[in-house]
Amino acid sequence: MRDVELVHKIQNSDHSAIQWLYKKYYIGLCVYANRFIKSKSASEEIVQQTFFKLWDKRDKLDIKESIQAYLFTTVKNKCLNYIKHEQIVNRYNQTISQALYESEEYMAVSQETGLSIFIARELEQKITTAIDNLPEQCREIFKM
Repeated sequence: MRDVELVHKIQNSDHSAIQWLYKKYYIGLCVYANRFIKSKSASEEIVQQTFFKLWDKRDKLDIKESIQAYLFTTVKNKCLNYIKHEQIVNRYNQTISQALYESEEYMAVSQETGLSIFIARELEQKITTAIDNLPEQCREIFKM
């Protein structure tokens, strides 16, 4: 079947045309997508989205080159977008991990400081009590 005929059939909602394209190109497009993103499930999802988009936008379909070129270009672009999205997600996760690590460090220091303050106050109370229990002259000398 020629590309012009296929485009025309798809534009006229002919299910057999999209099924024919799907059977002919699905596996090859999945292999092609997998070269970019190294994930079988993500590759399959991208290829399925490509066919869905082709069918969903069939009334506005304007393919100048071959359908094969259109499909492979669309898959490539979707893969590049997927990679960009993954990079953004990874940077975000690293930022969150770093912030979490820093907050845990801060909490550890804060707890340590809080504990130190508590111990210092307790020690000060014990010293004050011990000084108060000294004989009067000894207490005066100690305070000097």
